[in-house]
Amino acid sequence: MSKYLCPSCSYPLLCYVRAGKPYWFCPRCHQEVPYGLHDTMRFSTASPKTLSQERSPSTLSKPKRFEVNNSRTREFGGSNRSNWGLTQNLNKTLKEISIGLRKILRVDRTLVCQIRRDREAVVIAEALAPGRKSMLKCRLGRFFSSEEITQFHVGNVQAIEDLSTVDLDRCPTKILECFFEVSAKLAVPILLPATEEYPIPRLWGLLMAHQCFIPHRWTQSQIDTMVLLAEQVATDIDREQRYQALEAAHEQLEQLTCIREIEAFSLETRTTDVLEMDGFSPPEPVSSPRRQPTVEASPTAVLKSYVAYYLSRGKAIVSPVSEVPRFHGVTYSYDGYHLDFDNFWRWLQQRSDFLQLYLEGDLRCFGHFLEGRYTVSECERCHLPIPASYGVAYDAPECALCDEECPVKAQESGREFPMTNVVAVGDAPSNPWESDRFFEKNCFDVTFVEEPAEILAQRIQKKIDVVMIRSHLSETEGVSWAKELREHPSLTKTPIVALSDRAGYGLPWLEHSLDLEDYLLPPLNGEHLVRHLQRQRRSYKCLLHWFPR
Repeated sequence: MSKYLCPSCSYPLLCYVRAGKPYWFCPRCHQEVPYGLHDTMRFSTASPKTLSQERSPSTLSKPKRFEVNNSRTREFGGSNRSNWGLTQNLNKTLKEISIGLRKILRVDRTLVCQIRRDREAVVIAEALAPGRKSMLKCRLGRFFSSEEITQFHVGNVQAIEDLSTVDLDRCPTKILECFFEVSAKLAVPILLPATEEYPIPRLWGLLMAHQCFIPHRWTQSQIDTMVLLAEQVATDIDREQRYQALEAAHEQLEQLTCIREIEAFSLETRTTDVLEMDGFSPPEPVSSPRRQPTVEASPTAVLKSYVAYYLSRGKAIVSPVSEVPRFHGVTYSYDGYHLDFDNFWRWLQQRSDFLQLYLEGDLRCFGHFLEGRYTVSECERCHLPIPASYGVAYDAPECALCDEECPVKAQESGREFPMTNVVAVGDAPSNPWESDRFFEKNCFDVTFVEEPAEILAQRIQKKIDVVMIRSHLSETEGVSWAKELREHPSLTKTPIVALSDRAGYGLPWLEHSLDLEDYLLPPLNGEHLVRHLQRQRRSYKCLLHWFPR
């Protein structure tokens, strides 16, 4: 790993997979650097190449302003939130703006950066020329100077025609941008309009353009185009924030109404009980079903979901007092937990050493969760559930549950992964060629079909290791599809996995849905999960395995 160094602190980087994409992560400065898992390029610690000195250095100038007619409207769905607090529609718009802007300016890279807090910016949309390194989701925090932020706050534009002629004190981002071969850049602030709450425009982020390897003279028309698009982006973001505020107020009103209905129902029940004691039974009122308010999962529910996740992957439970038999049953059903796991969990709770039990490889016992000292979060490196302490701001979660199965460590040791053959039943991806190429690089041969009938009509020569049903199906439909797949001679003994939104009552530490890549790429999944399900089938036959979506 010494060949892969952080561009900020030269510390060895770690590789992990998130949402089906590989990334590099620096454990020292917490800097995320996007980079392919199998990319052949190497990070270099040498100084960047010195470019021509003929171009002028950095200039901060006031751009020419335009009156933008924002006549077009856009709806933003409240249920499709992204990781950065934006809706999917707005993310798509920012991506389209980046692509169109790169074509208009004819540059190597265009970016949209969101400033999450003071001097902390993250790239959330990007368009690239072929052969350029991606900066998507790269953190630019701690690189902006206070002078630069002040200039952006007042609406000034930063135009650098030759980055090699600029001092580091005047442009601290040069440290990171030289790593991405940036030679010239143009940055325009995205300022949200003033409101009653905020009487002056607010800096939301930056719209940036990069030219790599060679200097570039920015013309006034290019600056005007960037300013025009930045104002349009600011209008879209302001409209979305107003919609989110209205949606939050609506949800709060619904919860208040629901609580009042519950209180009224409770009072009505108590009144009914008194009347029934007096020998009078009132008629049943006809009313619509009441919707219960959503509440946070209890520590017991979080712990049970956490243990179920690892038992479904073959992990064992350890006791410092006596031996705990390994769980060999089914963990999830379509709606909740399977009876095998429920019985095993009740048996664990009856043990005198229940609070001292812990998962194999874990550093926290069950008592730490039930006392409220720890909850469960997602590991940023391997995306497995890990303990996270309450009330400690800078206590980094410890991930020790994937040491033996970590694909990065296996790759460093020189061990090659065997190819795992997967059939994915459901909607095909928008770019199947790109998906096939990505999965193949990570040692998965994935065949996408929309219905089981497509598999039955084919003569599959290769051995299928697992079938993943990705469609949203009812329990009856899932069982029917599984029976239909079992009719194929090559799938009589193959594990069949289906995803359900209600399996295990969901995973309370996750705010996003799981899909095919989440069950293939992280540790304890993929080949490991397939082997575990195949071992289970040797002891008893299971038609269909349900897992949480």
